Amino acid sequence: MIAKAFKDKELFPSMADWNKAAFFSVDEKEEERAKKELPGAYVSREKLDEYNGEGGYDFEVLCVGYSSKAGKEELSKFSSLRAIVCISTGYDNVDEEYCKKNNIAVYNMPYYGTDAVAEFTLLLMMSTMRKLNKVLKDMESSLEIDHDELRGRELGRKTVGIIGTGRIGKRVIELLQPFDVNILAYSRTEKEELVREYGVSYVELDELLSKSDVISIHVPLTNETRHMIDERAVSIMKDGAILVNTSRGAIVDSEAIAKNIDKLYVALDVIEGEALCMNELDLLKGKCSVDVIKGAFLEKILIKHDNAIITPHVAYDTEEALERRMENVIKTVSFILDGRECDNRVY
Repeated sequence: MIAKAFKDKELFPSMADWNKAAFFSVDEKEEERAKKELPGAYVSREKLDEYNGEGGYDFEVLCVGYSSKAGKEELSKFSSLRAIVCISTGYDNVDEEYCKKNNIAVYNMPYYGTDAVAEFTLLLMMSTMRKLNKVLKDMESSLEIDHDELRGRELGRKTVGIIGTGRIGKRVIELLQPFDVNILAYSRTEKEELVREYGVSYVELDELLSKSDVISIHVPLTNETRHMIDERAVSIMKDGAILVNTSRGAIVDSEAIAKNIDKLYVALDVIEGEALCMNELDLLKGKCSVDVIKGAFLEKILIKHDNAIITPHVAYDTEEALERRMENVIKTVSFILDGRECDNRVY
């Protein structure tokens, strides 16, 4: 682990090297910490795709938040660039083809949010099963409470399908143990210890979709997983099934969900077009693709429906998780500037 090498302060690069690093799309606390611990680094809350060059283009390492687009147009301006550090687990905002072609290494932050996302996933599961969305709406509007409409279900002894059994998927399985659920799993790599210790049954995706009362997604966004949950997948699901997504929005086809929202329940912390919903000015700037605009429109439809809980990509967002993330970002930059490898390089 990269943390072990930083017990010795002498392993940090010299202060003069920090000006080779730039940070974009950081929040207030991250900005404060980066400026304190990396004197000389360029630190900005603005997105990389909004950068006007005021700090120059000589940086060797770019640290970018997930809201920053790091495409060919943005990256080609930095002639000395040799590494990108994503301040997130996901890295699909980075142009992989351009980076590989130009020998630019890409790193992510894979470990910081495991507990935060897994805990939030269970929160969404149980909130959906108990119709918490409608309960709160009815209370807020002071309507006469109809207990028949608000009657929920228990998570215990249900069949839960986990799509992706990496770190977060595995942690969700661990947290589900007290509920005595039957767990089905679909993953690129099957983990024998999950079968042995928790009785997980690995099955094909269609079987998981057709048999699960609750389905939770924990895979990265790739060409293979984009719209993994499409209209055909939705048609296989049980009536009244619950779909939870705390991974990446584009794994789920929002249009398929909107068309079938009366058949199922959804709890989505991520959704196509979420960036536009958080910053609608991008629409006026002409920065949004048709798919993003469409996704944002569908989110507006879903958010009003009693069968949907929509949250603004906050599953990872705890004080503890963000402390761990920034610590690992700083350590990763330090490794890169010091000419050493670290274990969170993705390509």
